[in-house]
Amino acid sequence: MKRILSGILFWAVGTAASATHLQPAVDKLINQVDPNINMGIVVVDLNTGETLYQRNASRAFVPASNMKLFSDAAALMALGPDYRFQSKLSTDATKLEQGVLKGSVYLYLPGDPSLTQANLDSLLSQLARLGVTRIQGNVVLVSNNSGVNAYAPGRMAEDLKYSYGAPVAPVVLDENRLTVTVNPAYRAGQPAFVELNDLNSSLMLNNQVNTSNKTKGCGIDFNMDNENHLTVRGCVGLGQWAVQQRIAIRNPLRYTQDLVRSHLASLNIHLDGAVTLGHSPR
Repeated sequence: MKRILSGILFWAVGTAASATHLQPAVDKLINQVDPNINMGIVVVDLNTGETLYQRNASRAFVPASNMKLFSDAAALMALGPDYRFQSKLSTDATKLEQGVLKGSVYLYLPGDPSLTQANLDSLLSQLARLGVTRIQGNVVLVSNNSGVNAYAPGRMAEDLKYSYGAPVAPVVLDENRLTVTVNPAYRAGQPAFVELNDLNSSLMLNNQVNTSNKTKGCGIDFNMDNENHLTVRGCVGLGQWAVQQRIAIRNPLRYTQDLVRSHLASLNIHLDGAVTLGHSPR
């Protein structure tokens, strides 16, 4: 319906932009669909500055997905088409003796939205290639987004659990989103199978989904708290297709900290200190 309405609107603007009856003509088209539709529109002639059409022009709305166009345009103007994020690893250590790195490691995270666990593992693997088996210091996450609000103004609380409501700060890893897949067990009355695409299982999962004889009346609820404890409740029917949902990681800093520890452990590197959010050494 939204696509049809948008097409009608653009057709009306394109064919009647110079006509004085544009306002009532477009209003009539929209009202035929839904006179109470939740929509705000302003159409301006870029050559003359004249307002050709408006509807709820001064009313505040939560931005919809088409705002990505403006975000992309702003990024291109500010950064340029050839900009590349540079996530990198450094250290303030002055000695590496018998595998012991005597100092802290700094992981620079400039906000690359495509940064994944695989990229993180590639960065940390550089330590293993240098022969590091122990870090006598901290791993410091240096983020360009440490002072940025995690959520845009006006974000509705009920949207925070869904993937499109994922926070953008202080760090971004795996898009700060998680895919959860629920499959029924082989017999009714058994717990369902809940799988995460988190490769290192750094998240705490509380599976409260049962397998039911019938699909009717079943449903799944996904809820993650600020400690990244994920609770999945409800039921799935025996033989039902998998239920899959992308959800937001509520605490991306903790998620990244846990993954750094996990990756270091898999590389047999012992960390004496903590994984912290901080600044680069001066």
